[in-house]
Amino acid sequence: MTTKRAKALKLSSDEEDQFQEGEFSPALYDQKLVIDLIRSTIQEKRTNQKFVLLEGFCNSAKLEHESDKLEVRMMDEFFQIEKHLGEVRAVFGLQDELEEQAVDASKVALVEFPAEAEGEKKPVAPAEGDEAPADGGEEGGEAKAPAFEPKDYQWTVTNKQARNLPQLFLSCKPKQTTKHEVKKAASYSSSESAAISGALDELCQQVQGGDGYSYTQVLFGTGN
Repeated sequence: MTTKRAKALKLSSDEEDQFQEGEFSPALYDQKLVIDLIRSTIQEKRTNQKFVLLEGFCNSAKLEHESDKLEVRMMDEFFQIEKHLGEVRAVFGLQDELEEQAVDASKVALVEFPAEAEGEKKPVAPAEGDEAPADGGEEGGEAKAPAFEPKDYQWTVTNKQARNLPQLFLSCKPKQTTKHEVKKAASYSSSESAAISGALDELCQQVQGGDGYSYTQVLFGTGN
């Protein structure tokens, strides 16, 4: 509790904090401590289970302020899980609104490097009759690695638009064995609790019965 920081959560107007995320969301605490706590709990409780179901992670999108969202990036949280707890085989989102699975290319801006000015100093070729060191470096010295040139790579402009979880997950997993589905909660049941149970049962069956990866968005919002 000494690592907890006060951060406002943004919940929909008709949603109460029934799961006490404002008190216990992992996004409010030190990340390393949370991962260590979950890892020790798994080691203590696990017997012969092949999979572990984690709930409540990667919900920094519910933080109200952009500065808080960037402080605990979803990417950092996701990679911490894969590094210290285990590979993520499936993600299951219970949500009101659809999260786009692909990045909008029109919103991606690339860094433009200024053109080289005329007269800029360039490497001078050795004069005829002179021999350059065979290793490309100073004579008698070790070979030097080519200088790093940022302009040789593509860089996106920092725009504070981090990838959402579907985009992050789908970009990290092999395309051939990864599927993304969007379903309405009503397709499981008209009861919210029964819909959650039915969707979770389906998720567990998919994970246990296959070798691929999946991301499922289950939408409860009335406009979807």
